[in-house]
Amino acid sequence: MSIDKFRERVNLRIFSSKSTAMGVMKVLSVLVSVLAFVTVLYHYGYPQTPERQQILLNIIKGCLGFYIVNYIMRFLYTFEPLQFLYETRVELVLVTILLIDGISFFILGIPIGKSIFNLIGLGNHTWLYVLMIQIFMIVIVVAEFARTATDAMHISISPPTMLIISFMFLIGFGTILLTMPEMTTDQLGATFQEALFTSISASCVTGLIVVDTATYFTLKGQIVIMLLIQMGGLNILSFAAFFTSFTSKGVGIRQQSMMQDFMAAASLYDTKGLMRQIVMFTLMIELIGAVSIYTLWDPNLHFASVWDKIFFSVFHSISAFNNAGF
Repeated sequence: MSIDKFRERVNLRIFSSKSTAMGVMKVLSVLVSVLAFVTVLYHYGYPQTPERQQILLNIIKGCLGFYIVNYIMRFLYTFEPLQFLYETRVELVLVTILLIDGISFFILGIPIGKSIFNLIGLGNHTWLYVLMIQIFMIVIVVAEFARTATDAMHISISPPTMLIISFMFLIGFGTILLTMPEMTTDQLGATFQEALFTSISASCVTGLIVVDTATYFTLKGQIVIMLLIQMGGLNILSFAAFFTSFTSKGVGIRQQSMMQDFMAAASLYDTKGLMRQIVMFTLMIELIGAVSIYTLWDPNLHFASVWDKIFFSVFHSISAFNNAGF
């Protein structure tokens, strides 16, 4: 029996359960994404003990395991496996890396990621391995939220209303983050009024402040402000549509029409390329700005580390490009 015929028989046998199974997995995927996102936020937003960090890491690993199962199920239910693998090639790379890491843990007793760190002399830097796992988690969660956000565009809401809702969501989310203890130098978190004002100012790129950004907020808080500036300057819906354009579904006619109104594009055809061009052009200019600022700092200025100097350069580049004034 050929592989194609075997595949056809399997698809016909499981086809009746496809709708139910995919519906359940879609709901679970959203719930797991929320759990993973909250876990990462809690990890960085509140002081952690080694025991609590291990618990949070296990939760993230469990979420990653769910995404592997979800991807395999989607592959099994598709009638065109090769096309599915091509359209989800970014997810395929992530899932493959996670599978290799998981298999090496069960066979060798140590994840391959840690093994690589040991080989290059970074075995004592456990936080790098944890960070790597969290980055994988964030990439997958962002892709999942992007798909959910573009699905929400099917709702009959006018583009101006959707724009207002997206900014309200961004401002509210930023406010919650800035009230976390790890975001301020006094380890108490910003007050609600301070967090709300700063979040609105950063998201709407006005540059007004009620506390000194450099001394009141920690590095984590400054990163949150930087991301609010970036997402506010380009609009959160543009980011959602941009990330979704790399997924198997892509951006539909309804989403393209909405983005056309946002960007004042002449046609839907212009919208497809214009959206990516705007995001890529923005990132390119900000990168050039960051490199230029990095090389032009006064030699008399002393930074805590090279990474600190890089962050200050990136922060000021993003703030300047988006006209935020922070």
